[in-house]
Amino acid sequence: MFCEKCGAKLNAGDSFCYNCGNTVNANKQLYVDDKVIYNIKPQFNIGYQIFRLLNYGIFAFILLLIFLDGFFDFAQSNILLVVVIYFIIALLVLIVTKKQYDNLEYKFYADKMEYADSFINKENKELKYKNIKEIIMRQNIFERLCGIGTIIIATSASSGYASKGSHYTMRNRNGIHIHCVTNVQFNYQNIKNLIDKA
Repeated sequence: MFCEKCGAKLNAGDSFCYNCGNTVNANKQLYVDDKVIYNIKPQFNIGYQIFRLLNYGIFAFILLLIFLDGFFDFAQSNILLVVVIYFIIALLVLIVTKKQYDNLEYKFYADKMEYADSFINKENKELKYKNIKEIIMRQNIFERLCGIGTIIIATSASSGYASKGSHYTMRNRNGIHIHCVTNVQFNYQNIKNLIDKA
């Protein structure tokens, strides 16, 4: 396992970190079973998802005003209907996104990581540590406000997917984006140490 404070590797049974002196919480074991060394399950953060929906809603509304002739007149005379339709769509998106996050999991082994998504379209992906080019931890302003972040595991090989900005399919052209990670600095340091060691 690894130190929660500095990310240094610890031995089983250690009561404190020899690197920084931090007390080890025995309840926070990082080994899931004999094969899986580390595990990350992204969390559905309602605040962050609402931020995203509001941004997309405003953008979509502006596009409709610009490109759909007569939409401005319709929106003015049917403002309540437009708001109700938006909230129904937003609620459906939140339900589907929550279900998607419930079925996401990232498992880290001694020499590889695996990504599994078992909702709607099943997807599994395996990434060997030797193919990883860099690991990046990123937090935009909305993520920081919501106490989450993104861990990007980049490779030099393309997976063939173009959905670079997807937040719940997690697919990316060259690597994997793990969105909505709680305690992101701690998880980033542990993954970095694990992959550096391998």
